[in-house]
Amino acid sequence: MDLAQRQATVDLTNVQAKNALQDNTKQLMVALDKSYQEWGKLYIMAAKEGVQPPKQPDIKELLSMAQAFIQSDASGNAARPQGGQEMPQVNGPAAAMEQPQM
Repeated sequence: MDLAQRQATVDLTNVQAKNALQDNTKQLMVALDKSYQEWGKLYIMAAKEGVQPPKQPDIKELLSMAQAFIQSDASGNAARPQGGQEMPQVNGPAAAMEQPQM
C-alpha cells in the first residue's frame, strides 16, 4: 500500500475507535441513569414499608470497578484467547499476503 492509503486506514481506525468510545460512554450513562431510577423506586418502596432504605451505590466505586475490568481486559494478549492457546499461524497462499501493521 502506498503511504496515503496507509494513513487513510489509520485515520479511519482512529475515527472508529473514537466513535466506539462515545457509544460506550452513552451506554454507560444510560445504565447509570437506569440504576439510579431503580434505586429511587427501592427507596420509595422501603419508605412505604417503614424499613431502612438500601444504600445508594457509590458512582465512584462503580466506575472504579468498571475501569479495573477494562484495564484487565485490555492488557490481555489478543493472540491468546480465553482457552490460553495461541492462534494458529496461517499457512498456504494466505500466509504470503501482506499482514496489516498495528
